[in-house]
Amino acid sequence: MNDPEALKELMRIIPFEAKLAVLIAWGFGTFSGSAVAINVSARASWPGWLTAFILFGLALWTMTFIPHPDWMLFGATCITLVSAIAAAFIWAQD
Repeated sequence: MNDPEALKELMRIIPFEAKLAVLIAWGFGTFSGSAVAINVSARASWPGWLTAFILFGLALWTMTFIPHPDWMLFGATCITLVSAIAAAFIWAQD
């Protein structure tokens, strides 16, 4: 974990499908977390957005310490935003 070159090599040899699974997990986690936050807060949308912001920040933090491909950064941004919008659209009443 302390050798940046070893982490870059590790990310290079991890299969595409495994990286895609991480993006799907981030999206599902954001959607689920936002949905729960919205429902617990009597259907206000801001807790869902706060949850999405926190989870996206944690994804960025992970990508800062472990070098990920650029497409994963783009994908994390898109999937977090889409997941938060979907949760707000389905459950929020404001």
